Amino acid sequence: MRVWRILTGLGWKSSLNVTQGKQKKPRSSIKQKEGNDIRKLLSKYCKRMIEIKLYKTSWKAIKLLTIAILFVIGGIWVIRTEPVGTFDNIMGWLTTFFFGLGLFVGLFHFFDRRPQIIITENGIWDRTTKQDEIKWEQIKKAYSIDTYGQKFISLIVDETFVFKTRQYKWATKLSKTIGAQKLNLQLGQIKIDEVKFVKFINKMSKASKEDRHGLIENFAQI
Repeated sequence: MRVWRILTGLGWKSSLNVTQGKQKKPRSSIKQKEGNDIRKLLSKYCKRMIEIKLYKTSWKAIKLLTIAILFVIGGIWVIRTEPVGTFDNIMGWLTTFFFGLGLFVGLFHFFDRRPQIIITENGIWDRTTKQDEIKWEQIKKAYSIDTYGQKFISLIVDETFVFKTRQYKWATKLSKTIGAQKLNLQLGQIKIDEVKFVKFINKMSKASKEDRHGLIENFAQI
């Protein structure tokens, strides 16, 4: 107000309203700005936290249980009908024992509700590999293999990836024989199109960090 008095005393005329201190903004505009800031933070946070979790399908576990039960019943029937010590009797015991273990494996897969594979913008992790998360930058190439009906995705990684456990020499030779690598994602218990999965992994390994979010969203809709 002091400024206004000085100006009017000197004969100045102004259409400006001079007030003490800074002009306060309306509360509605402040609340609207705060709301926009919160929405931006939430949008940025949700975008950053996107991930895909792949679980074991119960159908394959049921299939394994059904086969195991049938062979166990057949093995028990052979044990009861064939004389002790004969070849058929011994095979009955072996069949019952082997497929009896299959029952426990099937029950484990049926009740296991933990995610097997987790995909994020940083990398991919598979519980069955017993390794840390594989960064997308570390993957050179991915390809699918089929061994006796079991589907895998083999990953060729660079030297920056450090293996937590060493692979036995015989296991390494066996992997090379069937065309696999040291790192193989098991898809036997997961219902997924391995061809599309391989294409997705190869795209992610070559994509920039900014593009990975969109690739994951598109893959999640398949």
